[in-house]
Amino acid sequence: MSYSEEKLLQKLDSLAETQDSIVSTSQWVLFYYRNADQIASRWEKCLMESPPSKILALVYLANDVVQQSRARKKTEFIDAFSTVLPNALSYAYGKVPESTQKRLQKIVRVLNERRVFPQPLKVKGIDVPEAAAKGDGESGSEGDKLKALTTVGSKFQRLYHELLLSANGSFTQTHLSELEQIQGSLKENIAIMQEIEANVSKDIEKIHQRSKIQLQKSAEIVKKQQELQELRKAEEQKRLDEEAERLERLKRQQEEDNLLPTYQDDSDSDSEEEKKESSSIAESDNETPVHSSKSSSTAGNSNESSTIDGDNTDQERPKKKLRFAD
Repeated sequence: MSYSEEKLLQKLDSLAETQDSIVSTSQWVLFYYRNADQIASRWEKCLMESPPSKILALVYLANDVVQQSRARKKTEFIDAFSTVLPNALSYAYGKVPESTQKRLQKIVRVLNERRVFPQPLKVKGIDVPEAAAKGDGESGSEGDKLKALTTVGSKFQRLYHELLLSANGSFTQTHLSELEQIQGSLKENIAIMQEIEANVSKDIEKIHQRSKIQLQKSAEIVKKQQELQELRKAEEQKRLDEEAERLERLKRQQEEDNLLPTYQDDSDSDSEEEKKESSSIAESDNETPVHSSKSSSTAGNSNESSTIDGDNTDQERPKKKLRFAD
């Protein structure tokens, strides 16, 4: 979507002094940061042509645009408005009522205190506190700057007591204007201080949160490193145990090999026993035929003897006489 000046004029014409209107228009303007110079120039022209009731809303819009640009670290609108704001604010300050003038003073003071622009704004007709007008070129350490800021309260207190002394301890109607000025200035400073205090508190909280997260991450890293070391130790111990067990098995195997006979000894002993058994069998085989021959010869002799004896028996057996009955 390309930039349109007609669309910008419609946005500026419909702008109201409400937060929603200013923020939505500011977001639309910031989208066209490449046309920052054209937008700033048209804004200045619109402010010059607007009635006093419309001026404050336009100034609020410019204030939001430049502060959002600073927060986003975009310098286009900061550079563009730094050239048109001093003249535009000086013109507006002379056209608006006193109540609006105080608001314009506050806007200029806040822009300078927050260092939105490279150099502090110097607006004709608007007094800027000396501390804010020094800008980034202010010399001295941060401690010295803080000490200077802490004296603001004492300055108000001294001013109040001087006024009280001049009134002899009792204020009258003639002192009302001065008291109202002091009151207005105090309220503005208190509002600024409260806003700054809120921002500082948020920044401190963010720093604490980041530190806490960093500490948690560091603790997690240390824990993981410890777990990794423990795991490595366990793996190394396991390897050593396995190596010791392997060496122990090897040692037992060697001892068993030294105690048990080898296969060569077993074969020799078996061969000797086999030799003994073979010789015993051979001897028994040699003795068996002798007994058989003796047995057979004995048997033969027995047969012969029985035959002879039989023959002799038959020969020597006495003959019986038969007796017949008478």
